[in-house]
Amino acid sequence: MLIILNFVLRNTIDLKAGTLVDIYTRLQGWVGILAIVGLGKHYLEFHNKGTSYLSKASFPIYILHQSWLVLVA
Repeated sequence: MLIILNFVLRNTIDLKAGTLVDIYTRLQGWVGILAIVGLGKHYLEFHNKGTSYLSKASFPIYILHQSWLVLVA
């Protein structure tokens, strides 16, 4: 629906620049980001043997890399 409204604003009414168009463009981007995050949460949140093992095995690697990052910073 936001894409259709964007098309109408840009082409029919001929709004090319301005504060309202900028606010609307950023609102449309924010809603798009939230939609992508929501789809990722819905379709990519699952558990099996592989994900359980990898989540436990990644913690030591995280600690090792975090220590190096802190030392370098």
